[in-house]
Parts: sequence; structure tokens; C-alpha cells
Amino acid sequence: MKDVGYKTIGYRKDGIWILYILTFFLGIGLLVAGCCLAITIKENKAYFVCFIGGPFLIVFSIVILIGYFSTRLCAIETDGKILLVNGKKIAFEDITDISYKKARAKNVTYRFGSVIVKTKDNIYKARYIDDCERVSKNITKLKYEKNSLDIE
Repeated sequence: MKDVGYKTIGYRKDGIWILYILTFFLGIGLLVAGCCLAITIKENKAYFVCFIGGPFLIVFSIVILIGYFSTRLCAIETDGKILLVNGKKIAFEDITDISYKKARAKNVTYRFGSVIVKTKDNIYKARYIDDCERVSKNITKLKYEKNSLDIE
């Protein structure tokens, strides 16, 4: 249930899950192909690649999908006094550092990634955040606005 009065500043990137569902089915396809090759061609050892690659892709996809769907849709929220990162409350005074890390694959850098909020005691990480650079800058801006209001 969503708390009343919170403004969402960071959303989970939508659509990434499709890629990992396709990877899951590719892993199942490799596993089935390996079984078919093992039954029909008994001398060929190439089907071992399918037996190794298929389960690897299946497990990899399931782990990524669990991580993706465990991230809340409204991952980073604020009410002006505190920051909520995946449902965990953080006071702006406790924040020591805010950074982001964009997702990368080969030589491609994507707009989504992780936003990392460090406090004196903990590190909070929200993954799969759409436009993580903008979200990180907004949190930094809110932190310094809150600190300037406290000084006055």
C-alpha cells in the first residue's frame, strides 16, 4: 500500500523483463535441442554445449527476473523530509553520498541503471531505475535544498 503524500522521483525501468524472458526461452530451446541431439546423434559430443548453455541461461534469467521484480515500481520516493529507497526510510541528514551507475553491455551504455544512496551506517541501492542520472541529481538537489532550509 502506497503512503499518502509521497512524490515518486525514481521509477523502475519498464520492459527490461522481456529480454530476460526471451533469454529464458532460449535456454529452454538449447536444452531441448541438446536432448534431441543426444537421442538422435549418439557419437557427436557437440550437444554438451546445449546441456551446459541451456541450464546456465535458464538460471541466469530467473535470477535477473527475481531481482527485477523485487524492485518496486515506484522505487525512490520522497515527502520532502525523508527519502524512501525501495520502501526503506532514510533521513536527508543521514545521507553522505548519492551516486549512480548506468547499465552497460559491451560498448553500449543505457539510460537506466542503479542509484546508490550512502548513509553513515548503510548503503541503499535501487536497481533498474529509469534515467538514473536524472534521479541521482534530483536526490542531490533535494538533499541540499533540505539542508539549506535547516540552516535558515
